[in-house]
Amino acid sequence: MIDVPIPKYASDYDGYMLAKFTSELKYQQDFLDGKIYFNTSDFFASCDKEGIGDYTESQTLLVRPTPKHLVTGELKWIDGKVHIVYSDYTSESEKYPGLMVADFSTAENRNRKILSLYTTFVNINENRIAPFSDKMKKRFGKYTVLILERQEFFSRVFTALLKETQNTDTRLGFVVYKTAEEMQGFIDWKPFMKPYDHDYENEFRITFINDNDLPKTLELDKDIRDIAVPISAEKLYSEMYLEDGKLYYPIEDKEVVSCPLLT
Repeated sequence: MIDVPIPKYASDYDGYMLAKFTSELKYQQDFLDGKIYFNTSDFFASCDKEGIGDYTESQTLLVRPTPKHLVTGELKWIDGKVHIVYSDYTSESEKYPGLMVADFSTAENRNRKILSLYTTFVNINENRIAPFSDKMKKRFGKYTVLILERQEFFSRVFTALLKETQNTDTRLGFVVYKTAEEMQGFIDWKPFMKPYDHDYENEFRITFINDNDLPKTLELDKDIRDIAVPISAEKLYSEMYLEDGKLYYPIEDKEVVSCPLLT
């Protein structure tokens, strides 16, 4: 069984569901058909759309100087090669040259692929669903796929990934959101970290590296229509609810239906 426990920042909840937001109906249907699109870390790093772009994506090391952390990266010739050397001048402030190299990304991150999902946290005992941020409603697509059986979804994705032998560093998990205080000095950055202003996204991601820098559409062995349903984002926000341990949700062109909620 493949699963991930609830992160500490959602400790008030005892379960969760995953959803995929898309900007077009075609992308929603492709996802339901088992065509799982992984975008590149470079795309997210260079995208300027609110809620999508993240300048820290693909980074390996971030350098954020403050009066208490006088740090920088410098280009230096060592043995006939150019190297980035990171130094801390906090104890020698008079020698601090200023910030020259702000971040560093290893070459392998050019080939990193990412599937981003939204997490809806729930408290089953209290029949409570975590509220959706207004930012979600403004910045993300109007079509949604609600994944009802996440463990089976994980299994199908990983089965497809394992068939492609060039894939490496395959991982899944929740994104951790770093506050401004945590983003000072030298920061060892990871694919599961984001600045705190993205925290409303409740992002869960699956990521891997392969042998090229192009997006990847992973085709599953079968569609996911037996474990996921299409919902408009507006109905997801307004018409989904919990009652007596069951999830009630609207699906396209039908009344609200229910199913037992898996924790």
